[in-house]
Amino acid sequence: ENVTLICGNMKRLAQLLRKAGWARDPQRSLVALVDPPRCGLDSVTTKFLVKMDCDYLVYIACGDGLSRNMRDLEAGYDLVRLCFADHFPFTHFLEKIAIFKRHQSPALSM
Repeated sequence: ENVTLICGNMKRLAQLLRKAGWARDPQRSLVALVDPPRCGLDSVTTKFLVKMDCDYLVYIACGDGLSRNMRDLEAGYDLVRLCFADHFPFTHFLEKIAIFKRHQSPALSM
């Protein structure tokens, strides 16, 4: 009841939200969680996320996609936390978990 999961291709997110009958509840925080491929999000999806009225964005990255998407995401969000996890020992891959807060949204309590 407190969580709505909508899984699918990010390029069709707007269609998926309309199809699910999703409507923003101003009494609840809206958090988007993205786990794109190593190359990151494409520019259309990144711009859509900036325009979307999310309070928080959680971005999980294995490759260099996060660094490529940072500039576009900072148009609507501030990076508030960045964590690293070594899920693949003895390789050069590090999992990065970035938490972004929308400009002017309430403070994140962690």
